[in-house]
Amino acid sequence: MITDAVAHGSRLTGQLLAFARRQELRIQAEDANRMLQEVESLLRHAAGPNVRLVLALAPGL
Repeated sequence: MITDAVAHGSRLTGQLLAFARRQELRIQAEDANRMLQEVESLLRHAAGPNVRLVLALAPGL
């Protein structure tokens, strides 16, 4: 899960750098449901025990 988060962060960093340099971006579709499910336990841990996290996933995101 951490490896996936790092990969997503790396892509985001690349996109931000490309935007800053006005380079062409490669746009690709991502499965938002899958991405949220992959980081769910990380989000729960980061939020702490006093926060109730509910993922309301929708088909086709």
